[in-house]
Amino acid sequence: MTPAQKIFVLDTNVILHDSSCIYQFQEHDIVIPITVLEELDRFKKGGSMLNYHAREFVRAIDELSADRLFDGGVPIGPQNGRLSIKLEQDFHPEVASNYSSQKPDNHILNTAFWLSQEDPGRQVVLVSKDVNLRMKAKSVGLLSQDYTTDHVKDIASLYTGHRVEEHIPESVIQSLYSEPFEMAVDDLPLEKDLNPHEYIILRNGSKSALATLAPFEHKIKRIEKMAAYGISPRNAEQI
Repeated sequence: MTPAQKIFVLDTNVILHDSSCIYQFQEHDIVIPITVLEELDRFKKGGSMLNYHAREFVRAIDELSADRLFDGGVPIGPQNGRLSIKLEQDFHPEVASNYSSQKPDNHILNTAFWLSQEDPGRQVVLVSKDVNLRMKAKSVGLLSQDYTTDHVKDIASLYTGHRVEEHIPESVIQSLYSEPFEMAVDDLPLEKDLNPHEYIILRNGSKSALATLAPFEHKIKRIEKMAAYGISPRNAEQI
């Protein structure tokens, strides 16, 4: 363990947002306050995504060896730190003088604050998607941050469902206008493989064809311009 290894204390809403969150903090250690486990217990039953994440997280930490989670923690993985569960402690005077012990969020805050006092050589960070809890943490001198691992860093990298490919051989485009109006995927030279059902506009100068990948047949099929309920598409994207 080195001083550079941080301790991340996770709020309940982080887990309900992403049940795999414990694998996103690289070599740093993770602490789950016992209050968080109690809150997760209320979400285990049901068919929503929140219920799914609650069940998946509890199952995951059980597989990591639940009986050792309270005693120094357990390794999360080869490239990760350790995961531990922190039991309740009396409210630290600095937390108690400002925040009520009646709110679960304040118990999570108290756990993070105690960790920062017990191990002053390491950076303790409270991770929460609740902006109010993050502000509370900062008010008592704790670092706090939102969970943003799943945010899109580059909007241009998002999958759009279609793409345009220029300079396609004229013979390839022409083949899609002849029966059976399809071709093998391997016959289309592309630098990046198509996704299943992705649409593609093939161009060569003034010649073009609109097609899509039929994944189960491993074929690229031409798409025809057709009207629907009297409405005609105006461009390739609408088609």
